[in-house]
Amino acid sequence: MNRTKQIILVLFAVVGTLTSMARPTSTLSSITLGLTHTVNKPTVCEDDTLMFTITLTNIYDVAASEIVITDTLPTSIKLLDAYGTVAGTQLHGRYDYSTRTVHFNIPTLLASTHTVTLTVKTIALHDKKGNYKATATLQAADLTPNVTAAAAFTINSER
Repeated sequence: MNRTKQIILVLFAVVGTLTSMARPTSTLSSITLGLTHTVNKPTVCEDDTLMFTITLTNIYDVAASEIVITDTLPTSIKLLDAYGTVAGTQLHGRYDYSTRTVHFNIPTLLASTHTVTLTVKTIALHDKKGNYKATATLQAADLTPNVTAAAAFTINSER
């Protein structure tokens, strides 16, 4: 049987959060993956800690596989830690210093409202006053295009 897939990409914007959903549909089954990226403080000062939360949800009836989530950090912040839990297993992000990107590999995300929450802990650097954003990207097997979500924040130099 020939399985045709179509991608429907819907973007939702909320203050401080950009949520994306990708939904390939076929005659037999469908996958819907939701991605959100938020920051705990939209405005910080130098040396303040920022906690980014990336939430991935599979809200349809098919498990998703070979998932890679990346979080690209601006030069205004320094990574302290990156972690999460997938189906009871602790997950640690791998950081690529040359691209300033945290990588999370998720082998499988179960169907029907299974959710994974990832945390990226950073600190605001000195002399980096301004407006910035960190961008999360979702890639999964048989899912194109990639899905992105961004979390915006501002660094002030004075308290």
